[in-house]
Amino acid sequence: MGLLIKDRLGLREGAVVGLPRALLFYELYPFWRALLESLEFRLVVSGPTSREVIETGTREAADEACFPVKAFYGHVAALRGKVDAIFLPRLVSLKRGTYTCPKMLGLPDMVRHNLGRMPRVIVADFDETKRGRGLTETGLLVARRLGRSAAQARVAVGQALEALRAFRAGLWEGQPFEQAAGERGARAGGPAGSPSSGPGTGGRGRVRVGLVGHAYNLFDSGVNLDLVRKLAGLGCRLISSEQLSEVEVEAESSRLPKEIFWSAGRRILAAVTRFRREESVDGIIHLVSFGCGPDSIVGEIAERETRRTSSLPYLALTVDEHTAEAGLVTRLEAFVDMLERRQAAMGVRVASPRAMASEAAADRSAPLGGVAEGRA
Repeated sequence: MGLLIKDRLGLREGAVVGLPRALLFYELYPFWRALLESLEFRLVVSGPTSREVIETGTREAADEACFPVKAFYGHVAALRGKVDAIFLPRLVSLKRGTYTCPKMLGLPDMVRHNLGRMPRVIVADFDETKRGRGLTETGLLVARRLGRSAAQARVAVGQALEALRAFRAGLWEGQPFEQAAGERGARAGGPAGSPSSGPGTGGRGRVRVGLVGHAYNLFDSGVNLDLVRKLAGLGCRLISSEQLSEVEVEAESSRLPKEIFWSAGRRILAAVTRFRREESVDGIIHLVSFGCGPDSIVGEIAERETRRTSSLPYLALTVDEHTAEAGLVTRLEAFVDMLERRQAAMGVRVASPRAMASEAAADRSAPLGGVAEGRA
């Protein structure tokens, strides 16, 4: 603790701290927001992922970086010149016995090395596998490093943990990302546990689709090419992997023959196992980022087990900065058409597209919510 506290950043009260709207922002944003605002800093979040953000990130990042990491670079670049400091936490582990991925571990160093004209950077290691390095303990250290008293640090971390609990409970209940995160201006009634670019249980879909993947892929419409709204427009009712609680993830993971130590991979496999076991969906779509090492293994396991133990249709969608929207739409239309033909063959009544369109117009709560418009 002494080393961190001595390494004070000296940010003035009211200083502007930037937070990139990418990667594990979609898992911990309410925690970071409550922590920094409780410490009396002004938080600025980069805007939604745009073509410009993607092109900047692709140009600045290493070639072998996965698509979401390239987008992260673009978001950091978008904050330069607008903030006094950028918060780049190093997220090693968010749960004992699990890890993120190697690129997450090296992300702060990669960004600082590859991006020029950077403002001051706040880096802290969050690692639940090491004593005293978990979310709570490191949150306290960050507050002290930013010049706050021990009492102020305890209050700020307490508020941050409460915000995180409320956020996760909202996702598990099926709230859109923005609503669960408490974003100002968020609309209630969006698709469940999803992103404005994410999946949920809302809407009157003709077919039920289980949408699985990393939270930052499901919730970022710029990364997933507005996948959620495209599926909603095709008459799909979406249920996402983000709607499983931690207890449910643990229960489903215990059914696996071997422990998966990637935290996101555990959730993906748990969701696929549950969808398959309960027959709660008509088909599964796994959204994968090109270049994702963990997903190359997790996706293979999920697809093989689904084909081995059930007849549930399974579609793996891989996206990167070169993915063409027309090709994506064609694959989605073909997949949904197949699900509808399967339903018809099994004697399940399928509403007509025209009827669905009128229902959708009356019920804009389709699936998933998204993050509200950026503030940077």
